[in-house]
Amino acid sequence: MSDPQKRRAAAIATKLSIVMALLLVCLETNSPPTRTSAAAFTGSSSSAASATNDVEKTVTFTPAPDGTKTFMWNTRWFNEGVPILAPCNRPSYGHLLTPKEVAGQILVGYIHHWDPGHDPFPCKERKTEELAGVVWFDLGEIYDKPSLAFAKKAVLKFKALESGATDNEARRLITTCRDELQLPGVDWIKTKPGNAIPKTGPLEPRKYIECRLSEECSIDVTSIVNNWITGREDRYGFTIVGPDESGIIKDEAPSDNAGCTTRYGDFQLTVTYKYEEKGPPIIILPLPEKPSVPVGGASPSGGGGLETRTNYALAANGGTAKASSQYNDNYSSAAAINGEVLGIHKGSDPATGSLWHSDSPTFPQWLEVTFAGGSSKLISEIDLFTFQDNVDAPESVYEGTTTFSKDKYGLTQFQVQYWHYKFGWVDIPNATFTAEKANSFVWNKFKLDPNIQTTKIRVLTHASGDGYSRIVELQAWGK
Repeated sequence: MSDPQKRRAAAIATKLSIVMALLLVCLETNSPPTRTSAAAFTGSSSSAASATNDVEKTVTFTPAPDGTKTFMWNTRWFNEGVPILAPCNRPSYGHLLTPKEVAGQILVGYIHHWDPGHDPFPCKERKTEELAGVVWFDLGEIYDKPSLAFAKKAVLKFKALESGATDNEARRLITTCRDELQLPGVDWIKTKPGNAIPKTGPLEPRKYIECRLSEECSIDVTSIVNNWITGREDRYGFTIVGPDESGIIKDEAPSDNAGCTTRYGDFQLTVTYKYEEKGPPIIILPLPEKPSVPVGGASPSGGGGLETRTNYALAANGGTAKASSQYNDNYSSAAAINGEVLGIHKGSDPATGSLWHSDSPTFPQWLEVTFAGGSSKLISEIDLFTFQDNVDAPESVYEGTTTFSKDKYGLTQFQVQYWHYKFGWVDIPNATFTAEKANSFVWNKFKLDPNIQTTKIRVLTHASGDGYSRIVELQAWGK
């Protein structure tokens, strides 16, 4: 390149640099104010992001080595006969059936035994035995993905290998039992519940097993697997149970010798799932840093700046709120994103004070906050402020320290969730409070590591001291 060409190129580069600098000044001048923290920032540097690719896989799982077990539950009733004259002397009570444990198989159903005795002083005896089987698959391959996976399809397959059915007189029948798929109510692998059946109530909708002997049974369990992935359901596997007899077992009933048992095996769980896989890093070159000023402070000496954070839920930053209900206009959802965290001026203008308050003592209720224009933000922390005991003169609160009385106004059970563009509402880790793990703090702070990218968040309420839902402030912090 000749000297004149070099000079022209240098002049053009200089003009472009001036234009870029002016654009940056305009952008920074018109940007919304941000809240600052005291975290130190040292210099500027280039950063690296990664492209993401959607990966879809189909995997067939078999039960873990200790992933199948049969549990039994039994009851007994008998009369005493006539004391001295004709007492009833019975042998010790044993099981009606001792199921054979076979790896990968379970036995399900019920067995009745009825002895009416003999006249004139009959010694009556009734025994019942209920059996249920549990099956557990190790889905660590899915749970351990760096990004939250999503099951597009999950199908549980197995076979009915043997059937033992009898009528009321203990005569053999050729039929299939009306067994049902449920979920265990306890961690049966760790606790070994002994003489108890680890099961819950029926699923919704109910999932009955309707295949015939030696046929392959197939049940769609996609929603269950997704609940395992997101943590909404305990990962205890599946339970197969026989007909529910809880309503008929009492005293002499059932006074028959009926039974229906089925042995199941050849279990497989096939899951088609998607997840995001990070690609090679994309280098992002640095931009000039704008000095940051901490809230209530001056710019630090010696140049540099402080790391800035923004509460994207705040109305002043473009956040908008809506709720399942409101007590009146002064307790609207807007009162929970106005920056006031103590509940001062309750029932006043929601733009300056107050709090969100549900219209009735019913659950669930919800409060949802969408970021400015529905834009996606990278969130590192969510803060939730519920109502204090001293509603007329609220005091300063401290995160994880200030508590409220369980019979007062604060939320005791709730879920904090964020919106995922593929999976819908997803629970924030460690932000679900239940009857067993109830909340007692006025201010809860939920750190998000890794950070989440989302357009909105919400709180789903389930219980409080007096039945109403109240949220003083909901915040979503990011950079």
